[in-house]
Amino acid sequence: MRLPFAAIACLCLALLAQTTFAQPKKTKAAAEEADAEAAQQRTVAISLVTSLADEARSFKDMTRRARVQARAADVLWDTDRERARELFRRAWEAAETVDAEAAKKRAEEMKRLESEGGPVVVRGGPDLRSEVLRLVAKRDRKLGEEFLKALDEAAEKERNEVAADQRRRDPSTRLGASQRLQLARRLVEDGDVERALQFATPALNAVNTDTIFFLSALREKNAQAADSAYTALMARAANDPTSDANTVSGLSSYLFTPFLYVTFEPGGGAKQSRQRGPTPPPDVGWAQFRALGACALDLCAVADGLFDGYVDFGDESHGVWDYLGGVLICDEVGIEVVDAFDRPLVHFDVAARRTPVAGVSPKLTESLLAARRRTSV
Repeated sequence: MRLPFAAIACLCLALLAQTTFAQPKKTKAAAEEADAEAAQQRTVAISLVTSLADEARSFKDMTRRARVQARAADVLWDTDRERARELFRRAWEAAETVDAEAAKKRAEEMKRLESEGGPVVVRGGPDLRSEVLRLVAKRDRKLGEEFLKALDEAAEKERNEVAADQRRRDPSTRLGASQRLQLARRLVEDGDVERALQFATPALNAVNTDTIFFLSALREKNAQAADSAYTALMARAANDPTSDANTVSGLSSYLFTPFLYVTFEPGGGAKQSRQRGPTPPPDVGWAQFRALGACALDLCAVADGLFDGYVDFGDESHGVWDYLGGVLICDEVGIEVVDAFDRPLVHFDVAARRTPVAGVSPKLTESLLAARRRTSV
């Protein structure tokens, strides 16, 4: 009976690990015997992995072939790097075949949806090269860069098959940049933020789905690094004469709809790309304010998402008729409006005044309250 790769790999790792544990003090003869036994077990484990990797070359299932060869290379890296590199290359070739077929099917599906005149929702399909790259990048950065360069060359050959909105920024390198950012995102998910930034930085020069999704994923691990990269990207977009509504939409995704990216077409249609379910927006603080001149309208703007929050710096500015309508609208969408000095907003004293404060999140409301209470007008 043929054992699955996972079982064989676990067995091999267990055998390999035995050689690393400290041995109790023994006689010279016993120690030599133990060392010989450990060396034999190590040889057996390496032989099992090598045999399975060789057998994988005959697998008809290309996905299985790529995964087995890549994982075998990862296991063998510490003992035989040349052999591991050869297996990584074989895994990459198999992954290219699988991804090319998957891309063809996605393109056909997009054409079908566009021909039907309905909305086109782009969903990321399986990407086997990313699985291989994740293992390669952890072991050999030079080889990882080589594979990324191959993706750039593939992008050049495939540019006539890619939709115009996917290659608008840089037709000759867009796909390579996409793969680079997807690899970086997977490294972030694995907790290797430093290595992820090394791979991602060359591609953080345009507003697109891969850039924004990477930054959203990065922010969950390192908010400071993500916000810094986002600020640089926003400054670049501000100075780019080709920036348009889609640029603004993409930048807004990072702040308001993480992992949901919306683009607009000249004819009035729109496309959505979602890589995760509804995700709460990040708390990035606030840096400016606007006033419409009516408290109720300002509160409605908060409820609508136009404003992040509302705070009035007048001590005794508003009667109930000024704000209760807006309070009701906020309440309907789940936003709490409070008084800056903990007084009830609903009352029957026509002479009493209040100072409403509202934020799109409880944390923002607390920040606005703290700022208001520190200030006296």
